Amino acid sequence: PELNKKTFEHLGEEEFGTKIYNFSGNVTGYNSNTFRGRIYIPSLNRIIPFEIADNVKNTFTIERITRSLYVNAQKQENHLVLSDIVFSGIKVTTRNGILKRIIIKNIN
Repeated sequence: PELNKKTFEHLGEEEFGTKIYNFSGNVTGYNSNTFRGRIYIPSLNRIIPFEIADNVKNTFTIERITRSLYVNAQKQENHLVLSDIVFSGIKVTTRNGILKRIIIKNIN
């Protein structure tokens, strides 16, 4: 992709929200070294990067995320239903309000 004013603004500017939002989706990628990954959120119709907040980097959270990834990767019947996780988090956006990533604060 070409680097222009719009892409530069997307890369350089981040605003951390304070409001907690509820989401549900299917984990499509996860790096256990960085606690970051990607999740498909049907209500947004796109894959969004995520990171796990420090206070929820625990066995339960990791098991939920990796289980969603495992089931989703199998691509069996109903995999999108079976791999769905419900979580809450804050949005990290550009100054223009474009969602860049979600910081997971809680997983149900």
